[in-house]
Amino acid sequence: MKYYTGDKFVGNDAVKLSIEKNKRNFFCFSLLKSMPLFTQKTIYNDGGYNQANNDEDMISSEQNLISPVVSEGISKTFMESYSVLENLSNIGSIVEEDVNTFLLMANDITHEPMLLQGPNYVPSLKVDNTMYEDSQPKRILNGRILKLEKGSQMIHYHANMVAMIQLGKWFDFLRKEGVYDNTRIILVSDHGSRLRSIDELILSNKACMSSFYPLLMIKDFGSQDFTVSDEFMTNGDVPTMAVDGIIDNPVNSFTGKMISSDEKTAHNQYIIDSEDWEINVNNGNTFLPAKWYSVHGNIWDKKNWKIVAEEAVLPLDEQ
Repeated sequence: MKYYTGDKFVGNDAVKLSIEKNKRNFFCFSLLKSMPLFTQKTIYNDGGYNQANNDEDMISSEQNLISPVVSEGISKTFMESYSVLENLSNIGSIVEEDVNTFLLMANDITHEPMLLQGPNYVPSLKVDNTMYEDSQPKRILNGRILKLEKGSQMIHYHANMVAMIQLGKWFDFLRKEGVYDNTRIILVSDHGSRLRSIDELILSNKACMSSFYPLLMIKDFGSQDFTVSDEFMTNGDVPTMAVDGIIDNPVNSFTGKMISSDEKTAHNQYIIDSEDWEINVNNGNTFLPAKWYSVHGNIWDKKNWKIVAEEAVLPLDEQ
């Protein structure tokens, strides 16, 4: 079974306001198209159509980021994802059965980042973290300084923080219900982002490698200790980790091939660095030409990164 939960926990008032705003925007769009071209950008107003701000408008609009620490308004798309994480303990029920289950959940909260009110990282119509940030020491990630100088860096940090907070609350709920220890939990993201927040991931050619450093965490059955591994991993390893020790000789039902991560170390691995990620652009039988990197050993050592092709569909020794 599958369920779409994106807008199930957003308040009815916010939904109604969003509908009313869309009706207004449809009307304004028709006026826009009848106006002289040089006036259209001003009339469009980044989709706001110059509507006066008030608290009701801000509930269903995108957030207006005034500075890295001050904002007005609440992003509806953020709230759709946030409200799901906030209600995880209310979704489903705990039953005592001798049945193995599998749950796959996707959430877009980190794709729709928004500035939140510290120190608890909660959504607010008006956020002002000036005093809070002034009192904070530098954020440290595994011994490395995390730069939060720009609005884009700050909102992504806030989205990541609140995601971890809400997931932590859900894990506490699972512990209380007695189903945490007998559950394997994997947290994985599809990619990182070029936020330039970590100097160690900015190479000598100014390329930012943080896009290739996504989240991957696993809590195995009965595990208690927190450890960090520098083993070369990808999010493609998740199927192997998910079935390990559970399914003998697992096979991908779509391809008929064994589910295994052996290919990862069978030959050199390369990373494509391309902005052509949209499938309506990059949708042929091969990747469009792009820059390719190789990396080995410690990713934090910039000398372990190497450009192996500047404009290619695959690195030269693999064509």
